[in-house]
Amino acid sequence: MPFAWRINIKKNPKKGGPAIFEFEETPPQVAVGDLVFWSNNDTVPHFPGLAGAPQVFMANQIAAKSSSPNYAPNAGTINYVCSLPGHEGEAGVIVVAATPPSDPPVK
Repeated sequence: MPFAWRINIKKNPKKGGPAIFEFEETPPQVAVGDLVFWSNNDTVPHFPGLAGAPQVFMANQIAAKSSSPNYAPNAGTINYVCSLPGHEGEAGVIVVAATPPSDPPVK
């Protein structure tokens, strides 16, 4: 059964610092078939995407205090950035396993 992973976007406590993008669960075990979405808890919009290709994850930026649509990633490591001007340094990584993690054997 697929799992939905939340990436929280929050304002940096250091004045002028880039917003912080972090998974709600640490460490996440994202697998192919799982879904990822961003929850913008900041006071300004954000637009996570690949450098030069912001529409990879969603068609539009995420308004303040709202969430993005779900994104179903492929296997591999996805390095993303906030593609809005003035949001340099806002970035994150999604590592997606080719197969779901197995549960430990029941004794």
